[in-house]
Amino acid sequence: VADLLFVITLPFWSVDAVISWHFGNYLCKAVHFIYTVNLYSSVLILAFISLDRYLAIVHATNSQRPRKLLAERIVYVGVWLPALLLTVPDIIFASTSDVGGKYVCQRFYPHETWLISFRFQYILVGLVLPGLIILTCYCIIISKLSQSKGHQKRKALKTTVILIV
Repeated sequence: VADLLFVITLPFWSVDAVISWHFGNYLCKAVHFIYTVNLYSSVLILAFISLDRYLAIVHATNSQRPRKLLAERIVYVGVWLPALLLTVPDIIFASTSDVGGKYVCQRFYPHETWLISFRFQYILVGLVLPGLIILTCYCIIISKLSQSKGHQKRKALKTTVILIV
């Protein structure tokens, strides 16, 4: 859903880049909102998929309940709630402005330190934390599979390594 909404915003970004922003302040905020929800929800969902794979492979015998809980409830709290909360700056600071006779739609922060803070947030929540979760889960999975014997286990290890690379 989030990816489809993001695709819908692409024509707005294109017109803004080539000509000017002609869609008003409300759509400016909406496009930024959708972009940010998509950014955070996509990477956080990938992190939760890694956690699910970790539970399914490393704790295969007793992971059904935690995996079901992860799929049903934690994903909503761990993905969608943060993704929505992290869009608050977009709702507040995204607006249109006349810059050199051309309207632009972007985030206008009151101070430079705010820009630095939000860029740090993007990097931390959008890249570092999910990246560490994904890396840790797949390293443990590879370690577990490499210790196991049998043709099926080796095949699973090869598949996992290929998917990561």
